[in-house]
Amino acid sequence: NKNEAEEVLTTAEAHTMVFDINLARTAPLQVVSQDLFKTQTIRFTENEGVYQIQEFSKGILDLYAKQIMAEPKVVVTVNGHFDAEGSDEETSLIQSSNLANMALDYLLKKGADKARINVFPLGNTYPLSSNDAATSKLLNQRVEINIKL
Repeated sequence: NKNEAEEVLTTAEAHTMVFDINLARTAPLQVVSQDLFKTQTIRFTENEGVYQIQEFSKGILDLYAKQIMAEPKVVVTVNGHFDAEGSDEETSLIQSSNLANMALDYLLKKGADKARINVFPLGNTYPLSSNDAATSKLLNQRVEINIKL
């Protein structure tokens, strides 16, 4: 939504956010606090147990990698999430780690500095949806990235 993106941009500018205007309009940031921003959710496709970053999400990661490299004070947290259906807590934690590391690897291939990126697998502790259908499970299989100035 363009108005939401403009509102996020205005708030971000007020807090000396360095991300450029095109990034904020293309991939809005959610303001969590004065110096903490949450990116759009990174989504995955699954085919016979093999996960891949969705093409749309690769575009989002491309934008953030560029901006992370441009701002040396930014610290990034990559939070991996997974569904609870049919998997124990340990398996869910491992799967969420795999998703988070896929996003990390992608950012690193684009030139982001690993020293400023932390990865946290969160398993199934923060579901966005129930796990009663395949589409609901896919909503829970995600990566969220926090950017701290």
